Amino acid sequence: MTGKASKRGAKKRAGANPPVQMREFEWNPPVYPDLTTEEARAGEDALLERVRSDESQPGDVVHFHPAIINRFCDFALDGREIEHWMLEALADSLLGVLKGGEWHDEFDLPGRAPQPGSTGWHPRDEKEFNIALTVAARVMRKERVTSAMHAVAAEMSCSFETVRAAYYKWRPIIAPKRSTRNADGSISGRKFRMTSRKP
Repeated sequence: MTGKASKRGAKKRAGANPPVQMREFEWNPPVYPDLTTEEARAGEDALLERVRSDESQPGDVVHFHPAIINRFCDFALDGREIEHWMLEALADSLLGVLKGGEWHDEFDLPGRAPQPGSTGWHPRDEKEFNIALTVAARVMRKERVTSAMHAVAAEMSCSFETVRAAYYKWRPIIAPKRSTRNADGSISGRKFRMTSRKP
């Protein structure tokens, strides 16, 4: 087969099945404040002295991490010896990250919102909980449990078995059974036993 024939065949095939059009990806990164400007660093020395001498004020917490990071960078870039208390403060925050903490919790920088959706839950647990909440909301609107599960499975693009397992896993927390008093005075539902403690 010649080169022209193969190109012609490729054009013919491309015309018959046009390529899938991808949506344009739009990236809008957040704009964070510059914490190295003179305006941002005003009062930094006084703040670090207050913290170092254990006389910090309530508002100092917000500006402590940027001040300590700026001071560390200044000392490191100038070749000066970094004070031990600064290293301890940075090491404490870094260990918090290594132990499973979030960066934005350990290094609290002003003007930086936490990452969206960071609940501290495992993503699977969070998904299961959202599934269970959706099913519970439909059941509260007097929909049958099975039909609610089928609808949620179709809505959230997962299997019926996944929805069922998630609902029954989280149901005791989301929608616990309550005791109700019947017409004859008996109690149905969850029974609570009263115990007396002896002194």
